[in-house]
Amino acid sequence: MRLIYQTSKKPVKVGDVVRLDSETKVKVFYFTKPHKPASSGKVTVQYSDGSTSEYYVGVIGAVWVEREDQVQLPTRGNASDADRSRVSA
Repeated sequence: MRLIYQTSKKPVKVGDVVRLDSETKVKVFYFTKPHKPASSGKVTVQYSDGSTSEYYVGVIGAVWVEREDQVQLPTRGNASDADRSRVSA
């Protein structure tokens, strides 16, 4: 499981400088993986005065990829020939 920025697809790293809004820049202090399949995980950021706050990873434009805790179902139309033969049998 990896945490990446949605727009650039680059990995999120501790120490990255990110924007919370148009004026507020913060550093990624640490992040935690989702604790259940429906969770998005959290990121703790550090402000210039040294204080920290915790947010959902989407606040910094990030998303977890390659999640082992979520089952990826095949989309309709992408079934393999073997899948199709089981359905038609």
